Amino acid sequence: MAKKQSWVKHALQRSQWQPQREVATLAILGFIILLILGGVYLSQVVNEATTNRRLSDLIDQRDDLERENERLRAEIARFKSVPNLQTRAESIGFVPADRGQLEYLLVEGYQPPRVDTVAPIAPPQQDPNISTYNETFGAWLSRQWNNFWRSVNELLGG
Repeated sequence: MAKKQSWVKHALQRSQWQPQREVATLAILGFIILLILGGVYLSQVVNEATTNRRLSDLIDQRDDLERENERLRAEIARFKSVPNLQTRAESIGFVPADRGQLEYLLVEGYQPPRVDTVAPIAPPQQDPNISTYNETFGAWLSRQWNNFWRSVNELLGG
């Protein structure tokens, strides 16, 4: 048991450090902690800057692709224009047909689409036996109230 107490006393004894050494050690430790925190901060800043630069490059690439798509749509529209198609057809040997050059083929079983005919819409005819609806909310409510009391009186034997 004595050996155990001596070990505890030895561990708890005040070290022989001088105050100047303790201050210097704490200053160095603080400097090392600041270096580590600064390194972590700079790492995060560089990571964010790299991500923002990549995002900016992707946005620029998207804008370039959108511009290219619009340019291609305009070129397709120009190629599909009727004057351009006529010019291309004439350049490969096609000519407009005259009435005498047209031939119609009859195909058995073919049903051409028919134009739907719709009867003209006539204005509605007024029936002289039908009266115009002009009942007000107050008149309707009064009629409902009277019907209610009439049914109550019939139930009560009135």
